[in-house]
Amino acid sequence: MIPGLLQITLIAAVVVGLHVPLGDYMAGALDGGPHRRVERVLYRACGVDPDREQDWRHYLFALLAFTLASIAALFALLTLQGHLPWSLGHPGMPWRLALHTAVSFTTNTSWQNYAAESTTGHLAVMAGLGTQAFASAAVGICVALALVRGLVRRDTDRLGNFWVDLIRTILRILLPLAVLSGIVLVALGVPQSLGGPHTVATVAGGRQTLLGGPVGSWEPIKLLSGDGGGAFNASSAHPFENPSSYTNAIEIVLMLLIPTAFIRTYGRMIGSLRQSWTLLAVVGILFGRDGGLQRRHRFPQPVDDGGDADRPVRAHGVPARPRRPAGPAAPRRRHRRHAPGPRRQLRRPGHRRGPSSWPCSTSSRRCRWGRWRRACTDRPGTAGAHRPCRVIRLYRRHTGRRHA
Repeated sequence: MIPGLLQITLIAAVVVGLHVPLGDYMAGALDGGPHRRVERVLYRACGVDPDREQDWRHYLFALLAFTLASIAALFALLTLQGHLPWSLGHPGMPWRLALHTAVSFTTNTSWQNYAAESTTGHLAVMAGLGTQAFASAAVGICVALALVRGLVRRDTDRLGNFWVDLIRTILRILLPLAVLSGIVLVALGVPQSLGGPHTVATVAGGRQTLLGGPVGSWEPIKLLSGDGGGAFNASSAHPFENPSSYTNAIEIVLMLLIPTAFIRTYGRMIGSLRQSWTLLAVVGILFGRDGGLQRRHRFPQPVDDGGDADRPVRAHGVPARPRRPAGPAAPRRRHRRHAPGPRRQLRRPGHRRGPSSWPCSTSSRRCRWGRWRRACTDRPGTAGAHRPCRVIRLYRRHTGRRHA
């Protein structure tokens, strides 16, 4: 097994090594160049003029229109899931949950408020959530491209064409990377099927239900886009999405690849690679600092190792004190302002002070010395008797006087 620090170093070296060719390719593919035949077909089908650039108002309007249309389409698909094929018997989502999920995945925030295994079918994952993973990541890259063009261009107010940037990002960047990495993940054991759950017999004699689905094709774009929503509720912590240490390393590289490569793309677009290397160095310093702190303050042992509840538990590597046995809580000592009875205790006629310590329960009273005097409460015939406080006992011991 490779040590943890060496794993981090190898992954960082791979990401830094791949960001140079990928960043150069992204700069050439997204900023200028001729249109491909497939792209021209899509432009013609959408009624878009690819050679006409937009100012910031038209660019923003196109972005918002595409986002709202995506939300409406995904909302309809999730609510009508029970009437569509490949639903695996799952009903449609309630409209509140469907609206929340549609907005979340379309805006790339992707906070899952449901258990994926028992809520979404194969069609909802592939045609709905998977499509929005591509689209939301492409929209984010389009915004970054428009921002860089706004910083670079001086003599024009044009920021490019949103539809051209969107289609090029999907067809030239995201789709090839997703297909290539999906093949690698499936070869390493990530399942890819369109069948339903399988019930198998275990070695112990019981039965277990195994879930499948298009996990191998969904996992790459989930990681490339930073989407976060998984085919299972545990996401990449599930053994089907991440079955080995090799897939774990590849998935970490996929998460870091496009953000790091876009730093190189930025340097190419502005014509200064020195600035891109400076930004990459800043990112590396922050990553090293946070990674070092996380490794320094990691848990050497789980907080609760599932042992006996009476044994000491280790938290943050420090053994905790043994737990107290269950029982009635000890009575709390009251503050003198809240002590029962009057502040000046009167002596009962004919009463004689008893010994300084009685084996009985007591209630607190104040004496004239400003200390606590205890009154016996459970010995018969001694109600109201007082136990001398420590100041009075010391006074009697040194003076020999009986009354103080």
